[in-house]
Amino acid sequence: MKVYLLKGGKKTLLGNFRGKLIGESTYGAEKRILSNFGQKFVFKVANENITDTQVGDVFTSYIYKKLGLSEEDFVDYNFVETEARKESVVGVISKFFVPKGAKTISSWDVKVDNFGKEFGWDVEKMKNHPFKDMILNHNVSELMTIEFSSSGEYINSAEDVLKQIKIYAKNHNLSLDEKDLDFKLKRMIILDYFFVQKDRHMSNIEFIIDKNTITLAPLFDNELAFGMENKVFREETLASPQKRFRIKTGLTTAGGSVDSYKNSRLFKNGGIVAVDILDEIKNDKRLKALVDKCLKLDINEQIQNFDRDVRKLTVNQKKYIKTDFLARRQQFFDVVKALEKRTNRQDIFIPTNSPKLTEDLTK
Repeated sequence: MKVYLLKGGKKTLLGNFRGKLIGESTYGAEKRILSNFGQKFVFKVANENITDTQVGDVFTSYIYKKLGLSEEDFVDYNFVETEARKESVVGVISKFFVPKGAKTISSWDVKVDNFGKEFGWDVEKMKNHPFKDMILNHNVSELMTIEFSSSGEYINSAEDVLKQIKIYAKNHNLSLDEKDLDFKLKRMIILDYFFVQKDRHMSNIEFIIDKNTITLAPLFDNELAFGMENKVFREETLASPQKRFRIKTGLTTAGGSVDSYKNSRLFKNGGIVAVDILDEIKNDKRLKALVDKCLKLDINEQIQNFDRDVRKLTVNQKKYIKTDFLARRQQFFDVVKALEKRTNRQDIFIPTNSPKLTEDLTK
């Protein structure tokens, strides 16, 4: 099939590829591996036309580049159109990020593997069982530092992700750069926080195993970022204090366990993600620089540039992006202010050139 890049109102031939179906996404869009002379791409096929969730993927990639992330840090998504048998199909495409001879494993499967070894489970036979059922069946819920929200999401901390990877690396004789992984996990959390990425569950954090080394894979599957998802998700994440970002992503951040915060007033009112790693942001120049960039990001300008350089956004898409990003940014400042008042500290986080917090969403 012929594959064309869609950018800035232009259609450019990327190449002629063979496609292989690899599964279906949550939203019913097929995923295919496209191959051509050693080149591999992942193609997510839309049902009919470019959807909001695909805009989430591509717009997030666009912002990552504006923030200065390298091509090794994230999966770069682009809009494409394919032609096969006189039929055209649109979707998003990204380079296949797994090196030849390497393999990937998700945080979810790392944990299953670790506990399988610890408790003598036959992991292969139990792979299709819900992990929650595995816990209940073996009566080890207290031993396994996992909690479930009312919606069935699992809640894990960044420390737990790192801990489980260290166990997995030891079990399989793999080398691991712990300091690098710790930084990248915190960077991921900061980016997901500001861009309202609500789908960073344990299967959307992958690791690459290559030549006896395990590293964090590039960030991928950002289709639910910036409000690009169904109405129920938006309302639960931004409106309901009980179902804020921290629960919907399935991740807590460095600095404390779920037990430490679950009765906290700040946790119940959202924003604890920013609180957890605030001091670490202050003391890590790279993390602080990233937060400063997120706080100073002119979202109106980026939307205008995206309209010109990539694809014209709909009125609703622009509204979602602005509303969700500005709400998250305001929440960050509100939490910092509340924590300073609660602790009588005035030095928790002082951003460079604090941005104007009120913006005209009708621009």
